[in-house]
Amino acid sequence: MHDESFLESITIDGITFNLLQSESTTHYIGLSDNQIIKIEICPNEMKLRTLNEEVQVIKHLNSHHCKSCPRLLANGKLNNGYPYFIEERIIPNGQPMLADILLALFEQKRLGVYQGDLHPRNIIFDGKVTCLVDYDQAIMTEEIIDMDEIQFLEWVLEQEIPAYVLEHEKLQLHSDEFIRLVSSLSRHLKP
Repeated sequence: MHDESFLESITIDGITFNLLQSESTTHYIGLSDNQIIKIEICPNEMKLRTLNEEVQVIKHLNSHHCKSCPRLLANGKLNNGYPYFIEERIIPNGQPMLADILLALFEQKRLGVYQGDLHPRNIIFDGKVTCLVDYDQAIMTEEIIDMDEIQFLEWVLEQEIPAYVLEHEKLQLHSDEFIRLVSSLSRHLKP
């Protein structure tokens, strides 16, 4: 989770969001009681997708009633021209099991999406469903749909770890841990 020390607030459509302090110079994240806002100051060249492209991935998942992706509530541009989107805020309630994470991955796989940036901040369990958030590294292709689950997990293991993740040692440790778990699982699932 983000460190919840606030910079300032912004009000959009009558909703006040408290902006979180961030190491990022490319975007802001803001929280209200039930929503989260992401504002792109400038595209991050190390990310696969711009904010507007991320919105398209979320819209695709939402249009197929994907339970493991938060609902997009609004998107547009601020008066200063910065693009933003607002989605439902998933409140953490417990820790997901590996099976919960795999269910989320497989649900999105059936829709042709791999979230692309799995680490603790982007996996939120609300007590019932595991949601994947932050689709700026998402890979969306029909080829994912055609893979069986084992092929998909093997393909996930072949994907490069995003460059910006490698800059943060604690995130790299989780990536290594995830790779070990997925690798172990794919070996156990093979006939």
